[in-house]
Amino acid sequence: MNVVIIDDEIYCCEVLQLLLQKHCKQVANIRLFSNASEGLAFIRFNPPDILFLDIEMPIINGFDLLNELGEINFNVIFTTAYDKYAVKAFKFNAIDYLLKPIDKDELVKAVQKVIDKKPEERKQGNEILKQKAVFQKNPDLLAISSMDGITFIEIKDIVYCESDGSYTAFYFIDNRKIQTSKPIKDVEETLSESSFYRVHQSYLINMKHIRKYNRGDGGEVVMSNGKTINVSRQKKQEFLSFFSKI
Repeated sequence: MNVVIIDDEIYCCEVLQLLLQKHCKQVANIRLFSNASEGLAFIRFNPPDILFLDIEMPIINGFDLLNELGEINFNVIFTTAYDKYAVKAFKFNAIDYLLKPIDKDELVKAVQKVIDKKPEERKQGNEILKQKAVFQKNPDLLAISSMDGITFIEIKDIVYCESDGSYTAFYFIDNRKIQTSKPIKDVEETLSESSFYRVHQSYLINMKHIRKYNRGDGGEVVMSNGKTINVSRQKKQEFLSFFSKI
């Protein structure tokens, strides 16, 4: 595999290079760039299998660099000293997010994720990276990747999301259903700044689409599309605290 490392601290580039050479034998070629603009220019014409990308860099940060590229046809693993970017990184379907100083075991796991990806998952992952500009310019839109492409939907139209193992199904006000190969935990993080709440291990609901709450052990909510969803006992008090009562 061909690897590109972009980090404004050359020491961090060199440490990561040594870790890859020692612990990831699948990596054949490694290019280092401490200047993000130079790295950007290189990968435009020499896309790697994996890009290890720092986030906070002068002039152009990691997210802006991806936005500049437009089409992404490689895997991205973010590397940073700050954990505050984790949710945003996974919105772009990054393979992984490694905190500095990088742990060798976490690095090996991240590289193995790339190796283990199925061809159709690679295609979905590359396509979903393109949604950065959509999130920046249209914060009310969400790009959902599926086998046949990307569907752009308005977040307000999502009634609830249901977990199906490592997949998540989105249900809409017009009774559409779209499934994506992202676990519900990742979907919850992506929608964390919107009006969504995880009422149950298997359900993430849009609070604006609740029509009724039925009392019970944990209780249950009736959504705007008629779907009844159980509220877990552990979530009941927190859930009810969100509402004003008369």
